[in-house]
Amino acid sequence: MTNVKMRGRPRKATREDLSFRAMEIYCDQGLSKISLNEICRQLDIAKPSIYRNFGNEDGLIASALKLYVSEITQKLNEIIKTDENFMIQLERLQDFFLDISLRYNQGCLLLQAWRIQGNLGKQIIEFLKSTTQKLVKIFELWIKSALIKKEVSKAVKPNIGAYLVLSCIGFCQTAISSGMSTEHTREVMSLSVSSLTHSFA
Repeated sequence: MTNVKMRGRPRKATREDLSFRAMEIYCDQGLSKISLNEICRQLDIAKPSIYRNFGNEDGLIASALKLYVSEITQKLNEIIKTDENFMIQLERLQDFFLDISLRYNQGCLLLQAWRIQGNLGKQIIEFLKSTTQKLVKIFELWIKSALIKKEVSKAVKPNIGAYLVLSCIGFCQTAISSGMSTEHTREVMSLSVSSLTHSFA
């Protein structure tokens, strides 16, 4: 029997599906540059669906951010929780930061949210603070492990080193968006993080 294509409205999108699609739109077009009306148009849903699934626009943004952080954290752990030498891991991490800046027109979604935090709700601000603390902790434990293996300078304080690594994300985005070449961006990053593995005079 020949299959007949069903007519009518497509299958209802799930909350997870909407969050993922919204995350991609925000990454590419920018949190501050797209209205709720426009994102509804691109998601092909009516506003009541946003309110029903997420409560309000902040709820949609928060859900997209949580999904983004989950994906970022998974990738970070894939890089730093290996048996590779710290320097190799660090180079892979730099490549990851560069890839984010090159792949998305507006760069890292977390940094986008931090830039416009004054326009976002309390729920999102608290999530951003919590996420930053978690990322710092991930990098701090990574550096502590490298210290034990003597792959990092003993002069490095893990917490300070963690913030240095985290700052590379912001630098990448600023450098690439301002027109700096990938090669020069990588060189500046390498020079910056070299302090982690070189002893101070």
